[in-house]
Amino acid sequence: MKDGLFNGYIARNYAGGRLTDQELRVLRDGDLEAMIATFVKMKNDRYRQQLSCVLKSLKYYLGDDVTFEAIAVKNEYEGQFVGCQMMDGDEDVFFGISGEDSALIKVASAFADEEFEEFDADAYDAVCELINCTNGMFATKLSAEDVEVALRPPVFYECTHISGENGFYVVTIGLRDFSFDVLLSVSDRVQMKNVH
Repeated sequence: MKDGLFNGYIARNYAGGRLTDQELRVLRDGDLEAMIATFVKMKNDRYRQQLSCVLKSLKYYLGDDVTFEAIAVKNEYEGQFVGCQMMDGDEDVFFGISGEDSALIKVASAFADEEFEEFDADAYDAVCELINCTNGMFATKLSAEDVEVALRPPVFYECTHISGENGFYVVTIGLRDFSFDVLLSVSDRVQMKNVH
């Protein structure tokens, strides 16, 4: 494999199993779309496109230390801090970044290439801009397929419960010595409420 993005995920999910020649070829070639299609079970191609855009964006903006750790389908999720953005139009799309404030400070610092000491307005703006850039990449891909969507401004919530009738993906991303979650939903309106 050309980089370590999938190393941990493959090690955990294929430990003791034997990879086929095709799977080994996909790993050796390092094509992200092919790796997602081969190793990540998702509901449909739209989700695979969304995950591909997210991973490409996070590697581009946060660096080569980004790793894809785990993925799960959930109907409910609670996050201490959740930054998110909606797209609507031909598709309803939700993308969020969630984690403890200490993790999001590190995400903001990696994105802005400056050290933040606290989750202040500048760190908040950095995470919102990362969300906007990442979701913008997916919107561009959809537009190329004549799928019209409008990006809403990114927003942040504290102590939030998220639910989705059809389930949404929670992807754990590693970055050096910490991890955070990204939340993916396509064609399902998620509901959010404060849990204070």
